[in-house]
Amino acid sequence: MTALAERAVSALPAPRGPLSACVLAALRDGGPPRDLPPVRDPYGEDEQLTLYCLYELHYRGFPGVDAEREWDLDLLRVRQALEREFLTALRAEVHPSGLTVVGTGNVPINRDFSPGAMIVLISV
Repeated sequence: MTALAERAVSALPAPRGPLSACVLAALRDGGPPRDLPPVRDPYGEDEQLTLYCLYELHYRGFPGVDAEREWDLDLLRVRQALEREFLTALRAEVHPSGLTVVGTGNVPINRDFSPGAMIVLISV
């Protein structure tokens, strides 16, 4: 890794609530997430920060967190549950206006097709 790439890697953020505290503790300690609280607000800072951290494992990772954690089944299950809650909430808000979420994905932002921004495809 180059010096520039090393600087680009962010440290683990401070938790914003019980869910991110649980997942961040698991990332720091190397163990599975324990005593996960329920999702309270799919749009809330706690849940969104948790999703960001779980996605970041697949991009640059975090200093002090084993790169293999990106494929940790417990963390992938947490991410899947959060994605499901978020998309369910999004669909519930979008459907009344006649729009339909038809898919999600990552948009490449570089010529080398490295991962980019998350998108939500909406059909009218």
